Amino acid sequence: MGERERLVTLNLVGIIAGVIILVTIFSPWIGVVYIAGLTTYSREFSSLDFFTGSFSSYLTELLRIPPPPQIVGVITSLLDRVPIYTSLALVTIVLLIASAVITFFHGFIGGGIGLIGLLIYTFLESDLYTGYNVIMPGNAFTVTIGAGFIVSWIAVALALISQLFRLKAPHLVSITVWRRGIRGPIILPPSPPAEGTGIYEITMTRCPKCGAENSPSAKFCRNCGTSLTPETIPKPS
Repeated sequence: MGERERLVTLNLVGIIAGVIILVTIFSPWIGVVYIAGLTTYSREFSSLDFFTGSFSSYLTELLRIPPPPQIVGVITSLLDRVPIYTSLALVTIVLLIASAVITFFHGFIGGGIGLIGLLIYTFLESDLYTGYNVIMPGNAFTVTIGAGFIVSWIAVALALISQLFRLKAPHLVSITVWRRGIRGPIILPPSPPAEGTGIYEITMTRCPKCGAENSPSAKFCRNCGTSLTPETIPKPS
């Protein structure tokens, strides 16, 4: 009879949270809006756009319009700090990728790593969303929070609570990955049973939950994954 050995158990809720975290890295984290009279220029950027130069290029394009001196000063100041924002975004992205992968297996640890990344970004780049807003008659320049940044917080929170689902309702959220073990017969003990009993003692043979038969060396049921305990089974004919 072929036996299966449990390779790893994944958390379904953690997998969903991890995938969302990865998606948010490519989603808008920041929006730039410039209003010049009746014309509005707006664009959204992901955290990766700091590295591609798209964010800096767009700000440079706005300077060519050109805006009023007050807004020119704000945009120029923002351009000067782009290298700092880029470095912080790199740290955040690395932590979020690690968070997403670890969340597949352990939601609390993975969510904690993601939370650290978001806190770093939030506190060290808070002026990005609050320090470059100028509103004046006929013109305005604002930096807004993107939907991807908000969703990333929700995904990290989901990763943290996914561990609760695994503890309270493992049958609903746990996904077990199996690998096939070595085929071979069940080996009975060499000594005969006590006279008149016809009973052999075999360790970890029949699953107490689903009744599936397992080899004496199996630690988990090949059918349902339940941890096996010693039990007595009748001598085979």
